[in-house]
Amino acid sequence: MALMKRLAYCINSKTKSIDFGDPFAEEITYKVVVKTGNTKAAGTDADVKIQLIGEESSTKPTKIDNFFRDDFERGKVDKFIIKMKNIGDPLLCKLVIKDKGISPDWYVEFVKVFCKGKEFFFPFYEWVTDGATTAEGTAYLPQNDKLEVKKNFREDYLRKQRTTYRWRAEPEKEDLTFGLNGHLQAEQHRDLPRNSQWSAERDAEFHNCRATGLKNLLLNRFVGIFRNFDSLEDVHKLLLVPTMKNRTINHDCWHNWRSDLEFARQQINGCRPTGVQRVFKDLPKYYSIEKSDIEKSLPSGVTYESAVIDGRIFMVDNSILEGKVLHIINFHYH
Repeated sequence: MALMKRLAYCINSKTKSIDFGDPFAEEITYKVVVKTGNTKAAGTDADVKIQLIGEESSTKPTKIDNFFRDDFERGKVDKFIIKMKNIGDPLLCKLVIKDKGISPDWYVEFVKVFCKGKEFFFPFYEWVTDGATTAEGTAYLPQNDKLEVKKNFREDYLRKQRTTYRWRAEPEKEDLTFGLNGHLQAEQHRDLPRNSQWSAERDAEFHNCRATGLKNLLLNRFVGIFRNFDSLEDVHKLLLVPTMKNRTINHDCWHNWRSDLEFARQQINGCRPTGVQRVFKDLPKYYSIEKSDIEKSLPSGVTYESAVIDGRIFMVDNSILEGKVLHIINFHYH
């Protein structure tokens, strides 16, 4: 046993592999759930191994496979029961692809790990060719991440991203892109990193949504003269096309639009995610609302000043757009 421990230590000291620790350590049962994406060619025929990494040690890469079943097919959820070393709470999840076969590329949405009565969620949402590692999904600011293994993961991840996503140098004045925001070093769509390319499914979905939206707009123009709106709560009346009413993705937009959470989600996923700012004192003078207007929407007994101190007041400042020249497309301003 001492010889085995010494051998493991020597191998670890001469390579960049993670120490598996005591080879005779206790093994426990892990339930692993893997979700393959629903985009074109998302599935894989490759052999897949999983490795869980904890604060002090890690499991050995272990193959996940269900006998007589075609795992990791497009849009499918696969479940596995495996035994691996007890490492405490898993902090990182590493997927290793071996024996790639005919269709090696794989789009992984997430991995869930269940052990010792706990659930751990590992979000990937990317194409995996040679393997990938991600951290457990609980969000922490860098300064609040105290564990060394997660700090090292952050540094490695940023280093790889800087290598993968290279930005072009500042354009010259003669360049058509002079004055625009920076952009990636890619002359054509296929030059972009795989995880940033626009898939055929996304393109089809975009055009389908556009066509449905235009149809809904035309119907609203026609029936608008026969309909009354008594309050903002009647906004659901604008949904006339059945496919728009039934789209799951539209639910929060149309039914929870007044909630702070939905407003923040739309803003952060919009074109200016950094436009949301916390208010630390007074509102800008060019704002058309006053403190008294805000206090009307606050809970009873809560003042503007106390809400600001508690970090509950945010604003969207679009003054940067003031004076910008609008573009004309098909004789319309956009």
